[in-house]
Amino acid sequence: MKSLSIIIFSVVFYYMQAPANLTTVYNSLEKALKEGNEQKIIFHVGDKLLLEVNNVESVYSKTQAQQILKDFFDKNKPSEFEVSFKGINKGNYAMIGSLVTDKAKKFRVSLRLKESGNTFVLEKLSVNPI
Repeated sequence: MKSLSIIIFSVVFYYMQAPANLTTVYNSLEKALKEGNEQKIIFHVGDKLLLEVNNVESVYSKTQAQQILKDFFDKNKPSEFEVSFKGINKGNYAMIGSLVTDKAKKFRVSLRLKESGNTFVLEKLSVNPI
């Protein structure tokens, strides 16, 4: 009976941890997008990132993706970022929002995360003009 209780507790504890960790990652990425901080975004990337900026999409290493995001944010300093959707679809976690720059340009931002061990890894990031 004691081992069954430990197993049940472990399973419940695991499922309680995932959403909290996901919330932490979402909050971190939301803050990084508001600040235009490519380093904080790249922190959540695995080895590679499917990155689409201004309708140009490719798979990049962390270093390449960081440079592309730095260039983007140097030209498009965020003044606000507002999340419009957070959700789950087939094991992928998504967040969609709108980024407005200091020059009043508007971009649709979408990202996809995948669970990896105890955390969530950014797999895809799109930043395209609206």
